[in-house]
Amino acid sequence: MGVRTHTQPRIQCAAIKGVRFGNNLFGKVVMSVILELWNKAMKLLKRIEFVGPLLMRICIGVLFAQSGWGKIHNLERTTQFFASLHIPAPHIQAVFVSFVELVGGVFLILGLGTRVVSALLSGTMVVALLTAVEYEGFAGFLTANETIYLVALVWLILAGPGAASVDAFVGRKLNSSNASVRLRDAA
Repeated sequence: MGVRTHTQPRIQCAAIKGVRFGNNLFGKVVMSVILELWNKAMKLLKRIEFVGPLLMRICIGVLFAQSGWGKIHNLERTTQFFASLHIPAPHIQAVFVSFVELVGGVFLILGLGTRVVSALLSGTMVVALLTAVEYEGFAGFLTANETIYLVALVWLILAGPGAASVDAFVGRKLNSSNASVRLRDAA
């Protein structure tokens, strides 16, 4: 059994009294069970890792598509609001932002051009934070909806659209067609 140390307490269970966790058979069995469960959990998470980007794209995409739709259908009011913020060429900007939000939101839902669309929508959030959003202090800035949307968009720029997207589908098709071209050229 070895010498008992303060780092290896004895188990006080009648069935396994005197057995220590460590280099003995019981410790090895416990560790192998823990490792087995860990590996199964990691395999499961790997199989469903597409869900995170998919949910983010759908949520942010629906939000922007609705916002763009509302702006387009109230273009005069949107133009007046932009003018009140002293945004140059308010009507042109209102039309532009409305369509970027509507089309960009739909593209995000589909996972089409995700990184480019996220960059464009990030620009609208930066402008909103600089002109339209009022917040008090750093905590107010961090908890503003536009900041949260901006962080989500930056995450999509960095992480990409995920496997369940048009971008990934096109990428897979391009890679498979490039592979067949390479095989044909090698022959």
